[in-house]
Amino acid sequence: MCLGRPTIANPVGDIKELFQKHQVGLSADWDPVDFAEKIMILLEDHEMAARLGENAREVAETEYDWRILTGKLEQFYSRIIQYEKSL
Repeated sequence: MCLGRPTIANPVGDIKELFQKHQVGLSADWDPVDFAEKIMILLEDHEMAARLGENAREVAETEYDWRILTGKLEQFYSRIIQYEKSL
């Protein structure tokens, strides 16, 4: 995503929600033929590929930047520590 390229993945774990919410790529069935078809769609539709890639880059910069994620993780740890101290 940080490279600004669209992604093709199976809808496993958080990937399904990520793709639906941010439109960063195409979701493929667990079938290799469907996966290949999704690749061909992006290779042939340059506008779609560019749009999905731009979305991916924006999401990487605004939600998955390590500077942001580490701050959130540190806040989470602080809340846990405060909670443990209050017990």
